Amino acid sequence: MRAPKSFGGMGKAPLAEAYAEAEKMMSEYRHALEEALGVYANDFELRCMQSMMGCQQVGLAINLEQQGLYMLFSGSSRPEPVNKPMWLLEAAQELTMLMRTLVVPDQPSAGTKFWGGIEHGPIIAYRFKLIDAPTSAGF
Repeated sequence: MRAPKSFGGMGKAPLAEAYAEAEKMMSEYRHALEEALGVYANDFELRCMQSMMGCQQVGLAINLEQQGLYMLFSGSSRPEPVNKPMWLLEAAQELTMLMRTLVVPDQPSAGTKFWGGIEHGPIIAYRFKLIDAPTSAGF
């Protein structure tokens, strides 16, 4: 049985490329968290979602104890919500499905946080609240 062409040594496999990109963005998001939150950044578990809200390599920083969540985007993949209040509600709905607990926006719809990245800055952060106090990140 032969391997498909994309895995035949002619370059990186798509999965390997996605993993490498996620690892790179995890470093960016961790740096941004540390710059913005200082010592409190260590209270957040960080994940990188390959695709979310129509964007690639979206970061999720979750603090179950404080029931907080930041959705992080690199400057190059920043969403451009035409109607930001509706976009925040749609993001909260997608996070609710992912987290299996009720998630709501926890910021004014006019506010956007810009945090420093290493190479892909600025990092855009949107804050959400986990209403049902889950005991695990669920995903």
